[in-house]
Amino acid sequence: MLVSIDPGETVGVYMENENGSWTAEEKDWKSFLKVFENLLQMNSRDMLVLVEGYVIRPETVQANYGKVLRTPMVIGVIEWLCMRRGVEMKMVPPGIGNKFFNRKRLEDEGKWVVGKEHARSAIIQALYYKKFGI
Repeated sequence: MLVSIDPGETVGVYMENENGSWTAEEKDWKSFLKVFENLLQMNSRDMLVLVEGYVIRPETVQANYGKVLRTPMVIGVIEWLCMRRGVEMKMVPPGIGNKFFNRKRLEDEGKWVVGKEHARSAIIQALYYKKFGI
């Protein structure tokens, strides 16, 4: 199973089974972590977890200054849960694949989801990984 995660206050998650069936959704970070922990307890064999990394760039320092940075905290919990269950986790550079997997490509693949920006981000990083690797 491939699980792709866009972490933050709102978490986008894409899950794809070996048979190709998939789901994409968004949850608040607390709900997501509970569901993710249960998923790992029930089905951690042959699972790969992709997590979008978090990078503060010079142009984003001011927007992050003095704020609680929830995203790196959520990433840390995901990493800990994966380590605890022996699940492979790969960090994905932020925004990877956004230009290649534009709206038209996502629609062509049948993977455009309306109104769920974080879920789309998780879909894009999963598709990028499947096509190009990380």
